[in-house]
Amino acid sequence: MKDIKWYRAWDIVYPVGIYYVLMNVATFVVCLIVPLTDESYGFIKVLTTLFVLPVVYVMYRNDQLRRGVQKAKAKDLFLDMGSEIVPLLGILVMAACAAVVLNNLISWTPLMKVSATYQSVTRKFFGGAVIFEILGPCILVPVLEEYVFRGLVYKRLREWLGMTWAVVISAIIFGMMHMNIVQFVYAGFLGVFLALCVERTKHLYGAILAHMAANTISVIRTETNWLSWMDESLQAQALTTVGMGLVFIGLYLLVFWKGKGDGKKII
Repeated sequence: MKDIKWYRAWDIVYPVGIYYVLMNVATFVVCLIVPLTDESYGFIKVLTTLFVLPVVYVMYRNDQLRRGVQKAKAKDLFLDMGSEIVPLLGILVMAACAAVVLNNLISWTPLMKVSATYQSVTRKFFGGAVIFEILGPCILVPVLEEYVFRGLVYKRLREWLGMTWAVVISAIIFGMMHMNIVQFVYAGFLGVFLALCVERTKHLYGAILAHMAANTISVIRTETNWLSWMDESLQAQALTTVGMGLVFIGLYLLVFWKGKGDGKKII
C-alpha cells in the first residue's frame, strides 16, 4: 500500500518538476541570446512559454487519452462554449473580481514590503513593453499553467483523493510554484477558484479563460488609468473590495451553486 501511495504522489509531482525544469532550461537558452533585464523579461517569458507549451500539451493529451477522453473537434468545442456563454461570462467577471479583491487584501498586509522576491518579479513583470505583458501573462502563460496545474495536477489528484482534497492540494502546489509569499497567497486562493471552474465547465477552457481574465485585469489596473478610481483613497479601495466581493459571491451562487454539472453542487 505504501508503494502505491508513493507512486501516486510521484504521479502528481513529476509533471510539475518537468514543467519547472523545462522553463528554466528554456530561459537559460533564450538568455544566451537575449540578456535578461527588467525590460527584456516579458519578451523572454513569451519565448520560453512558446517553447515549453507544446511539450506540456503533449503530456496533457496523453493523460486525457489514458482516461479515454478523445480530443474534441474545434467546432464541437466552440459549440460547447457557446452553449455555456452565460456561465462563462459570469466566470470571467468573477475572475476579475477575485483578482482585484485578493490584490487589495494583500496590499493591506506587510507581505509585499517584506518579500524582496515579489518586488523583483513585479519590476520585471511590468518593466517591458505592454505587448509582451498581454502575450505572456494574459494569453500564453494561463494556457500553459492550466495544462500543468489543472489539466495534469488537479485531475490526477481528483482521481486519487477526490474533489475536495484535489482542489486544496492543487491550489497549494500552484501557489508554491510562484516562489514568493505574496504570490503564494494570491495564486493559492485563485487556484481554488480555477479548479472549481474546471468542475463547473467540465473542461479546461473554464479555468483558462478565468486565469486570462484575472491576469488581464491586473495588467489593465497597473498599466492604464482605466481603473485608477479604485486606488484614489483607502476608502475607494475598501468600497471596491467589498463591492467586488459581493459581486463574486452573487455570481458564484448563480453560476456554481445552481449551475449545470454532474448533478452535484459545486462547493
